[in-house]
Amino acid sequence: MKLLGSIIGISIASLLFTPNFFQVASAQLKVPLLSRKCVSQNTRMKEAEVSIGRQFRVSPFSMQASGWDHQKGRLTCDLSKAKSPSEKRSLVFKAFQLEYGLSDTARESATVSVYLDGEPISVERVGKGQTKKLFLKVENVKSVAIETETGSSQQRVFILEADLL
Repeated sequence: MKLLGSIIGISIASLLFTPNFFQVASAQLKVPLLSRKCVSQNTRMKEAEVSIGRQFRVSPFSMQASGWDHQKGRLTCDLSKAKSPSEKRSLVFKAFQLEYGLSDTARESATVSVYLDGEPISVERVGKGQTKKLFLKVENVKSVAIETETGSSQQRVFILEADLL
């Protein structure tokens, strides 16, 4: 009986220490886009609470047209590998996650364009109370730009998530 117990104990121990017996989940580091060096035009860098699709949402920043000429809202950020003083090591980003939308009270739809290294990657229209999501590979990309165009200088496109992974 002791022999059987020893065999079972050794078998269990060997399983536990066998590589790949337990899969270790590696957490992906999310870095807010706004933590990178960015330049902007008609972008409100202020958190806002908003109802989109009849759901309470928090927007870290928003973009809108401005003035009589309805200039576009623009945000362009550097993704280069250069270290900043606050970073311990260089970061190499693999993906860009973006979610945006219009409030339930928006009057008109808006167009949101995304550029990687100056090349247009996505041009989407979003309507009242709608959200859109994008997931883009950015492994060899040096900059990302978001551009919004609305029919009114009072209408904002709410950015709900803009993270680098």
